[in-house]
Amino acid sequence: MIFEFMTIDTPLPPCMAFPRALTGFPVSSTAKVMYCRMLDAMLSKGQEDENGILFVCFPVTAIAAVLSRSSMTVKRSLNELENAGLIMRVRQGVGEPNRIYVLIPGRRTLPLPDTSKLEKLNKELEKSEKKLRKAINDEKALQHQLKQLTRKERTHRLCTRGGMLESFLQEPERLTDDDVMLLLKLIFHRQDTQELLKKLLERENPETP
Repeated sequence: MIFEFMTIDTPLPPCMAFPRALTGFPVSSTAKVMYCRMLDAMLSKGQEDENGILFVCFPVTAIAAVLSRSSMTVKRSLNELENAGLIMRVRQGVGEPNRIYVLIPGRRTLPLPDTSKLEKLNKELEKSEKKLRKAINDEKALQHQLKQLTRKERTHRLCTRGGMLESFLQEPERLTDDDVMLLLKLIFHRQDTQELLKKLLERENPETP
C-alpha cells in the first residue's frame, strides 16, 4: 500500500461518519468502530420500519468478518453499545437477524418504535413452531408404532396359519419346503378349492350392488 501526504486538493478516500459525541462514551474502541460501521450501513442501505425509522440487519457473523473480530468480541461490543444506549436490537422471527436501530448520540432521538406487538408475535411464532415440531415427531412415532403393529400382526398370522398347515401334514419334519409347496400347488389348483376360496372372499368382501 502506498501512502501520500495531503494537500489542499487531495481527494479523501471513502470514509465513515464518526459522531464527535461518541468520543467520550465509555465503550471500547472496537464498539466505537462497530457503531460507525453500522451507522454507515444504515445511512447507505438502511430499511424503514412501520414507523418510518431506519434500521439495519447485520448478522453477528457478517460484523465479525467486516471488522476481523471473533463472534464473541462482536457480541460483547454489541452489548456495550446497547447498554450505552447507542443501539437498540429488536428480535425478529426464528433464524432471522435482529433489527438494529442505530441511535444518534448528542441529539434528541425520535420516539422508539413500539415493539411489544412484534415481541408477542415472536413468542406466538416460537410456540407454534414447537407445537409443529411436536406434531411431526408424534406423527413419526405413530407411523413407527403402526409399522410395528402391522409387522406383529403379519408374524402372528404366519405362525398361526403355519401351525394350521402342519397339523394336516403327516410327519412334517420329514418334508422339505419344496415338498410343502408342491402339495399347496396341487391343492389350490383344484377347481373345488378355487370355488370355495372365491366364496370365502365374497363373504368377507361383499360386492356393493
